[in-house]
Amino acid sequence: MTFFTPTASSEVFAGAGLSGIGWSMIFKIDAIAKLLHCDRWVNREGILAWVNANKVVTLLSTELFNFGIHGVESPSGVTFALGSTVVNIAMIFVVIPIRQLFHREA
Repeated sequence: MTFFTPTASSEVFAGAGLSGIGWSMIFKIDAIAKLLHCDRWVNREGILAWVNANKVVTLLSTELFNFGIHGVESPSGVTFALGSTVVNIAMIFVVIPIRQLFHREA
């Protein structure tokens, strides 16, 4: 029987935190695009609508990027990536669809 050690649980929370920062960047993309003078081509609502319409492609892309960076050779890299995976799944399949539903009604 395997238990989650404090180190492993810290890696999961660190991965979740880093992924949360990445997703929060999407919610601030309008300000970033305006700063870089490319707000004509980039907007938050377009990105979130695309993510909502292409959930599987988004999940596969984020996980390919996630495990591509952290690797699958070391246990610490895998537990870090698993924390990020949990956040990616929650954002893609729960948070963004609910936000889009409420945004459509408003």
